Amino acid sequence: MGDPKNIKSAERITVLYAEVESHRGYLLRFANVKLREAEQAEEVVQEALLAALEGLGGFAGQSSLRTWLTSILKFKIIDFQRRVISERAHFAVSPGEDDSADPEWMERMFDATGHWTPRLGEWANPDGALEQKQFFDAFERCMDKLPKAASRVFFKREVMGVDTDDICKEEDISASNCWVMLHRARLALRECLDRNWFQGAGGDEVDQMNQAAAVSCKEAARLMSRRQDAALSPAEQENLKNHLYACLSCRRFDVQLGFLRRLARRYGEAGPPAADVPA
Repeated sequence: MGDPKNIKSAERITVLYAEVESHRGYLLRFANVKLREAEQAEEVVQEALLAALEGLGGFAGQSSLRTWLTSILKFKIIDFQRRVISERAHFAVSPGEDDSADPEWMERMFDATGHWTPRLGEWANPDGALEQKQFFDAFERCMDKLPKAASRVFFKREVMGVDTDDICKEEDISASNCWVMLHRARLALRECLDRNWFQGAGGDEVDQMNQAAAVSCKEAARLMSRRQDAALSPAEQENLKNHLYACLSCRRFDVQLGFLRRLARRYGEAGPPAADVPA
């Protein structure tokens, strides 16, 4: 969006009215994370949007529109919580989200030796995708496919930037369970974006992997994910360093993991562009 101060008053209001509605999806996810009830989130977001539309004349453009809308929503959530008499239902981790065993879809990503199958392809121009509104639409569809608990934990950590210690307290889960949920969410989102946007084919290059390596690709992926949230031990750092030196697929996964974090933070701070930017 252009600088609102450079738009004539009537035109500025018209532009803002249209853009306010475009942020509804993000605001609903934000409210869902806080309230955990879809109907309550809908109610609070509607109140926030109405308040925003009534106060558009006071939006000076000193922050992004998404930041301004989020600040209004935060106050509405606090007001709503004060009105709620019954205590929110306690969060329980579903059996499929514990750390006892990996789900079947995750097992299919690796062969019997724990290496990627197929090998990961390189994503073409991921930063350019950040300028495409349709890419953010694809990202939202991918997030919608996550289990509710994993989606909430991922949103708090990657979009809102909440520390894992605080997430564990809010969700009443252990640190290890939190890392498992985040790792699975990252794997699922990476695969979803790969399939639905980047259409990455398996790499043709042969990884210089020793089958007797200290860690497999499956374990290396866990370590790369966990180091986004906590420090690895010296032994883990050394094993991962040696693995990445030999494994092109895991180096690509590491790059894609970093991009996924940039994407999530961009989604939370500014949101998608108003329209696709021509390539």
